[in-house]
Amino acid sequence: MFTFLITIPNPTDCLKQDLVRFLRKRDQRYKNHLSKQAAHAKSGATTPSSGAPKQRQQTVPEYIEQDWQRIEPKYEDHDAVEWDEAEGGEEWECVACERTFRSEAAWCSHERSRKHLKQVER
Repeated sequence: MFTFLITIPNPTDCLKQDLVRFLRKRDQRYKNHLSKQAAHAKSGATTPSSGAPKQRQQTVPEYIEQDWQRIEPKYEDHDAVEWDEAEGGEEWECVACERTFRSEAAWCSHERSRKHLKQVER
């Protein structure tokens, strides 16, 4: 038994190829591109940019930060302390672990933790 494998080309691929061929024949931009390539090949230039005029390198001025771009701190240190005091400002500090807590519940939870107990043993 012989098995024949026949492949049928996709109709949309054939249509695309035909359309590209048709446009290349008639498109003026493509014709100009081909003529430039031919002239370039005749001149013997190795790079396509060799016929283009060279651009001068412009020096970039040094960056100067504008007044409106500067970031100023919203609060000074004394303002932050006043803000904390107005909020209730209580903080609990664990000297062994070098941590601070803003609520008593977090402090109590920390005191019972393994990490805290290990730090206290040291």
